[in-house]
Formats: sequence, structure tokens, C-alpha cells
Amino acid sequence: MTTQVGWSRVVPGAERLLSATELTRMRSFRYDADRARFRSSHVLARLVVAELTGTAPDQVVIQQTCTTCGGPHGRPETGPGGPYVSWSSAGDRVVAAATYDGPVGVDVESVAAVARAEAGELSPAERERGPWAPQRRAVTWVRKESLLKATGDGLTVPLAELVVSAPGQPARLESWPGGPGVRLADLDLGAGYAGCVAVLGTDELRVEVRELSA
Repeated sequence: MTTQVGWSRVVPGAERLLSATELTRMRSFRYDADRARFRSSHVLARLVVAELTGTAPDQVVIQQTCTTCGGPHGRPETGPGGPYVSWSSAGDRVVAAATYDGPVGVDVESVAAVARAEAGELSPAERERGPWAPQRRAVTWVRKESLLKATGDGLTVPLAELVVSAPGQPARLESWPGGPGVRLADLDLGAGYAGCVAVLGTDELRVEVRELSA
């Protein structure tokens, strides 16, 4: 099986593909840039699912329900028998992934934004691998974020509890006590960004990446 990944720059339009709930959530954002990233990532997810399944984008149904509060957010789902799906956005980039191989997580981060953040994503073992240039930190960051999206743990697990392979080496999980089997693949999402997709399981991971227009 193949994991389908699409990425795009944030662009206007295509709101017709969003549900009424999504439109309400989008319009609740204060800033135009946040509304644009929300719209583009949700639209892009439908395009990627449609490409994987051979259906029309306007026939793709994606729902989110928080397991804690019941609100319209949390891990996205496409319904019984449908593929797993995930998305992420940062700066002027959006990325989405869909697959039948297992729960999936995808992440994109701006290298510049990571450079301004404290290095809280690094484990003690990883800190010893320095020096940690912003690009190297961004690669490590997205590897961990995508993994925790795939498991559904999200921000409940500190990134520093995970150890991933050093930037420049094939992406893989090196240490996470009690963590699941997972496959990782770095994504080339253009200059100034780092991206990664994670799929739970142990079989070989095959990824197809395309730039799409959201």
C-alpha cells in the first residue's frame, strides 16, 4: 500500500468543499492568515483522500470529534472503511497525508519559527549531538510531532521523551519507552520548511509526494 502526501502553498478559494461545521470554525479565527491555513489544510486533505481513493473531492467526508470534550476538533476521520488522514500547516505551507496502511500523522514546521522557539523538543541524548542549527532542529521537531499525531498522543507527551535519528540519517524512532512500532519519512516541502510523515506499523513505508493546489 501507499501513503499519499500532498502539499501546497496557502491559497484562496475552494471553501465549497468544507462542511458547515468547518466553515464556522474557520470564521472564528481572528486573523486572515489563520483562516487561510485552516481552509487550505482541510481542502487539501480532501484532495489527497480523493486521489488515494479515486473519488471526487466533494464526496470526501472528514469529521473531527474531540474524545475529551466532544467538540469538532481532534483526530480527523473519514468514516468506516475509509483511509486514515492527517494534516498540518505552518507559515505559507499546508500538507496532508492519507493512507490505508495505519494511523498516520504529518507535520510541517517553518525553520525560522523553530529557530525562535526554545529547544524543548530535544532529549538529553539528542542535545549531545550538537551543534543544533535551526534546520536540524526543525527536522527533529517534525519527526516527533508527526509520530505523536499518528499515535493520537499529541501534546500530552513531551517531545523530549522521544529520541529520533539524527538529521541527515533516515528518519526513524530510536527510543520511546512503551512506544509503538512506527515508520517515518522526511518530506521535502520547499526551502525554509521541514516536514515528516509517520505511519504506525512495521511494514515497509511507501510514500508518494505531490505538490497540489489547495
